[in-house]
Amino acid sequence: MNATTRCPSCQRFMGFRDGKAVCTVCDGEVRPVEKLADAHDDAERRRPEQTAMPSKWIAFHRANARMYERVADIDRGHHHEALYWADRERRNVDEVEAAATLAVPGKERKEERHG
Repeated sequence: MNATTRCPSCQRFMGFRDGKAVCTVCDGEVRPVEKLADAHDDAERRRPEQTAMPSKWIAFHRANARMYERVADIDRGHHHEALYWADRERRNVDEVEAAATLAVPGKERKEERHG
């Protein structure tokens, strides 16, 4: 891996620690993600704490969607399943964004304020 190596999970440029490529966003040693099982393991390893801010969850789900899309192209035996997971992660982003919007004071829908 060289200085322009990107994290397979979040696609950010990585740094190096003790001679190993380390993602400065995911903050862990980067493992190659080439199979659907690898992707599931990677997602579980990077999963934020349940109490994490919505922005952290949104970034997590977006990175997962990109990862599963790449896996769909590589792990052809699990192509359709990986595409399902990519779509599921995109829907998770929408759900977290909607919940975060409702939690912000003054961002309620008009019919709820005037109803």
